[in-house]
Order: sequence, then structure tokens, then C-alpha cells
Amino acid sequence: MSIGSWAPPTIHAMAARAASRARLINVVVSNVPGPQIPMFIAGARLLAQYPIMPIAENMGLSIAVTSLAGTMAFGITADWDTLPDIEILAQAMGESLDELRKTAGK
Repeated sequence: MSIGSWAPPTIHAMAARAASRARLINVVVSNVPGPQIPMFIAGARLLAQYPIMPIAENMGLSIAVTSLAGTMAFGITADWDTLPDIEILAQAMGESLDELRKTAGK
């Protein structure tokens, strides 16, 4: 913590850049409720909407959830360097939802 008293400005700048690149957030999950009534565009019923939530430079994963007229949709965005096997998460989420549906008797 006392680097300021002995380190040259170049070291200060390098430390500041390294600190700003640190991964401070691993995952963000957001749920945005949508309309619970059927929606139409030019007379055609909107059947699905899929959320997209971008990731910041220092984030690994974002999961967005939204609803529309009794349905839910998930959007998964990941940093390929951090999570190269993101499809495993997507598959596991689908399997978990199937288990939940069976448990609920639907």
C-alpha cells in the first residue's frame, strides 16, 4: 500500500492499468418482466422474444431472462476465453427446467 512513497511514476501507471483490468464481476443475472398479454406486430402475434445482455470487458458471463404472455426466454452471453464450454451451462439450464416442469406436473 505504500508504493506511492518509493515507486516511480511508470510503476504507478502499470499498477493502475493492471487494477483496472481486474475481473471484479464474474456474472450478472437480470430478470425483466415483459407483458403478460399477447402482443402483435402488424397483425402477427409475437411468439417469442429473446433478451441480449452484453458483457463488459471485465465480465465473464451475463444471463438475461424475460417473459412474454406466460413464457420465459433466456439469453446467455459469455466471454469465450473465460467460459469456452458455455454450451454446457445452456444445456444444464434446459435439463433443470425440464426437471422443474416434471416436478410441477406440467
